[in-house]
Amino acid sequence: MSVLPWTSPFLPKLNGHVDPNQNPLQRPITLLEESWISSLYNLGALCGLFFIGITSEKLGQKMALICFSIPILISNILLITAHTIIEFYIARFLLGVGSASVFTILPLYVAEIIDVHNRGKAGMVMPLTAALSHIAVVSVGPYVTISTFACLSLIPTFLFYIIFVPFVPESPYYLVKCNKMLEAEKSLKKLRKRENVKSELLEIVKNFKETKNNRLV
Repeated sequence: MSVLPWTSPFLPKLNGHVDPNQNPLQRPITLLEESWISSLYNLGALCGLFFIGITSEKLGQKMALICFSIPILISNILLITAHTIIEFYIARFLLGVGSASVFTILPLYVAEIIDVHNRGKAGMVMPLTAALSHIAVVSVGPYVTISTFACLSLIPTFLFYIIFVPFVPESPYYLVKCNKMLEAEKSLKKLRKRENVKSELLEIVKNFKETKNNRLV
């Protein structure tokens, strides 16, 4: 579920503009608290961006995606049970940390695992998914509680852990960079579903060496 338009349907539930029975805080939030709930997502996103480079560099894109999905998971669990303003602050901050990082790393990871001929098509998937999830938030949000929507938001995260984590390999580009040639070859075989990937592996090695040499110039 998209997190960017979250405030549109749910701040009115917290500030008393809609049914007070849907407010888990049992009181209307103040304008200051409303501002913090809105801005802490962006603050979390800013903080998360500082860790993207080092995490991807040290652990690889796949592991970085797994790591940054954890704050999203914790955030939604917090929103399910939240009854204090501090819990909402923490949840929004963690959501920002995880979401901004995932949305930054994911396009890079997809570009590295998809073959050249399909990268254009793959590049369209994420904006389309984001647009559809935005529509889902503003369409479903007004009719469900914050807790219920947080439960629904856990579904993509669980699907990520069930489908992505065990079945999608690490980027062959990252493995080549780490000089793990055998693992890079296995990754390519799994991604391309064929045994003969030598030519593509050599192309990746060539591109990596050229990039490395350009950095040294």
